[in-house]
Amino acid sequence: MGQTPITFLRQVTTLCLYPELLHDAAFPEDAKKRAQRLLDACAGHSAGAYSASPGIPVIRQDVARYIERRDGGIPSNPDHIFLSTGASDAIVTVLKLLVWGEGQERTGVLIPPLTPPPPRPQVYQDNVYAPGSQFHSFKKVLTEMGPPFAEGVELASFHSISKGFMGE
Repeated sequence: MGQTPITFLRQVTTLCLYPELLHDAAFPEDAKKRAQRLLDACAGHSAGAYSASPGIPVIRQDVARYIERRDGGIPSNPDHIFLSTGASDAIVTVLKLLVWGEGQERTGVLIPPLTPPPPRPQVYQDNVYAPGSQFHSFKKVLTEMGPPFAEGVELASFHSISKGFMGE
C-alpha cells in the first residue's frame, strides 16, 4: 500500500517493555522520550503494572486530543474514552451493556452482516486511499447535525491502532 514501516511505534513499544534499553544509543531520542513519558504515567513505572479500568489517563488524554484535532476542534472528553485490548473486545463489551431482557422484551441491535473479520466501524479511518475521498467521523457528523440529535443520541465508536497502520 506504499506505507512506511511503523518503526517509531515499534521502538516505543520495545522501550516500554524493556526499559533498560532507554540507555541504548541504538534508539532515537524521540522514541526514548515518548517511552519515558508513558512509563512515568504507569503505576510503578512499568508497562506491566495494573492500570485504571478505562486505561492510563495520559494515553486517554492523548486520544482525546487526537479526536479533537481529527474532528476540527469538536471537544473530546478523555473521561468518555475507554482503552481496550482491541476493537473486537470493545464491541463485545458495548453490546453486552446494550442488550438486556428476554423474549419479546429483549433489546435488539442492528449491525452490518458479519463477515470475517467482524465489522469494525471507525477502525479503518486511516485507510482511505481513493483520490478525493476522506474519512468522516460519526461523532463529527452527529455534532454538526445539532439538536435534537447531538444531545439525544448516544454514540459508541471504535478505533484500532492495528487497522490504523495497516492497509488491507
